[in-house]
Amino acid sequence: MEYTNVGAFKLKIYYLKSAKSTVEIIRDFQVRVRKKMLNDFSGIKIYRDDFKVRPYGDDGAFYDWIDLSKRVQSSPAAASHEKGNWRVSPNQLIGSVSISRITNPKLEDTANREGMSINSEYNAFVKLLEGIIAKFEYDRQYPLREYAAWKNEKEKAHEDRRQKIYEQVMKEQADKEEREKLKKNDDSSEADTKDKQEKKGEDYTKDDLKDVIYSIGKKKDYEMTVNQLLMVLSSAGVMAQTFAHEISRIATNLGSRGQHLKESINLLLDYKPYIGDEDFNPYDMLEELSSTDILLSEWVNLIMDCVNKENFHTQEVFINEFLVHIVEKWSTLLARKHIRIEDINCSEDIKLSLPIVDLHLLLNNFLLNSAYFLEECEGERIIKFKVYKEGQKIYLDMENNGPELAKENLQNPDIVLDATVSSKFGGTGLGLWVARESVERNDGRLQVIPISSGFMLRAYWKS
Repeated sequence: MEYTNVGAFKLKIYYLKSAKSTVEIIRDFQVRVRKKMLNDFSGIKIYRDDFKVRPYGDDGAFYDWIDLSKRVQSSPAAASHEKGNWRVSPNQLIGSVSISRITNPKLEDTANREGMSINSEYNAFVKLLEGIIAKFEYDRQYPLREYAAWKNEKEKAHEDRRQKIYEQVMKEQADKEEREKLKKNDDSSEADTKDKQEKKGEDYTKDDLKDVIYSIGKKKDYEMTVNQLLMVLSSAGVMAQTFAHEISRIATNLGSRGQHLKESINLLLDYKPYIGDEDFNPYDMLEELSSTDILLSEWVNLIMDCVNKENFHTQEVFINEFLVHIVEKWSTLLARKHIRIEDINCSEDIKLSLPIVDLHLLLNNFLLNSAYFLEECEGERIIKFKVYKEGQKIYLDMENNGPELAKENLQNPDIVLDATVSSKFGGTGLGLWVARESVERNDGRLQVIPISSGFMLRAYWKS
């Protein structure tokens, strides 16, 4: 390939992560601002004599004209991987290539001016850019790989120490149980001998050992429970998205099959009233069936609304409009439980930039919790929404008149947002945790606000 035929050019690229890193040495940033910047400007654009050459770097077929996506697919390793080669994704770069008609005469436009001519010089030009990007990838991966290796070695040393303590405690507890059995048999001399032997082998205080074992046990139990529940829920979500068309059709059928059955029975009875045993009156059965079908149809439609692929992209959302949409989706379900949503208190011009799915997660989990706990109310069951701006923040207050926050949680009300913490019988505790995660990944915060007559959540984001 004749690289010498490619004239001088200038390349500027900026790498921007689109999600917060789990590597501690990488500086933190505002995810919402970063995603908006990448959505608006990502791609490597070509400028010839300071004029943009379209469509290079634009959305569409030439968005990834250097074929960075193929490189990622062929080598999908993380930057900290000990052996694999990390490759940068096209949606993580903002850049420009400056060329000139004088120094790059063979990088010319096609006859219809809808791109550049694909000749040997153009192919060499692209290969040079790939080589420059590969050098950047190596330079970024090297320190992260070294850091990961150091961290793994350090964690292994800690894990070895924890394992030794764990084994020592387990042995101590087993010996203790054996001594207690001996004491019950009045064999005190053998028990005393074992006490002395045990003390010789102790390197840590009992409090140290108990703290280590407790922290290890709590951490493992917590992680296992959360991971199991998340895998179950994610599998359900993937299944819903995979069979979206079929499930939507089922929802449509649920809403109309009662009417079809009724019409069929009318034809069989020649449109005459039913005069048989009232226990077998088909019209009563159909009325109950239709009521259940409508409820199931609304529930299926609500789920499918959440998993719509378009809702996973960051976009500007008018909060008032979205709340009206959610209330409409929930109206049939909440009406069955005699729950009323008061008028939404929100200015029509308040908007947020975030994926709609995150608002679905926040509001749906709040409404699910409200529907459960409001059943304990004997009187009116009410849910309220209020959206407002204060300074540089947008607030969303969500409130119901259900049971108040438990007294044991008043000193630390946000504990109910933690995974596995639940006041429901048989509850997983994941609902409000998912709601909090959906707010925090958009540079926001979710709080529990103790009130005297009900339950209240407050979410806020930077405007």
